Amino acid sequence: MAVNRTKVLEAAQKFLSKGQYDKAIAEYQKLVAEDPRDVRTLLKIGDLHTRRNKPKDAIDIYEKVAELYAKQGFFLKAVAVYKQILKLDATQLGATIKLAQMYEELALASDALSTYEQAADALLAAGQTDKALDTMQRMIALDGQNVAARIKYAEALSKADRARDAATAFSDGARLLREQGRMDDYIRVVERQLYHDPDNVSIARELASKYLERNDPKRALAKLQV
Repeated sequence: MAVNRTKVLEAAQKFLSKGQYDKAIAEYQKLVAEDPRDVRTLLKIGDLHTRRNKPKDAIDIYEKVAELYAKQGFFLKAVAVYKQILKLDATQLGATIKLAQMYEELALASDALSTYEQAADALLAAGQTDKALDTMQRMIALDGQNVAARIKYAEALSKADRARDAATAFSDGARLLREQGRMDDYIRVVERQLYHDPDNVSIARELASKYLERNDPKRALAKLQV
């Protein structure tokens, strides 16, 4: 039997006027049971959980709302909901990554990058290295010219004992630095590349050449000895 929406809303309003949030939520849940995509009612339930100081329950509801908005293409509304989740609990890494994805959908690259970076830092701190590396790859895919993101990714690979992958990542970062004419930074990054790929003679020769150009024969000799 279909739920009488008007009666349910009237009952919920009466409970709200008395401050009986639990009973109001129970009424609203009748509507959601009939239509799980009823975003407005879900938001009311989430807000009531917040007023009851039940952040976990609120977050569970807000996540459903944000996912529905995203599926419907309402990315700006999804952003607002994910921000609300993070306001309740800033440690919700899943919400942080989803927020970055919504920014990406909205073509807000700068916001997406900074949010991905927050997530990557938190994931590294939590010891979730693989997820952190995946998040950094998203940053690089979003902005291939972002040298800082590439170097950060390379250093994370290094800490994960993935020397070969780290060497490749440092090489990609060094290439961009050379294209940008940032030779001091270029040399530092190539040094990191060589550290992870010590048998790479061509890189050792390149560094020796750069040190000779800078009148630093001692460092040049060390590389030539390789």
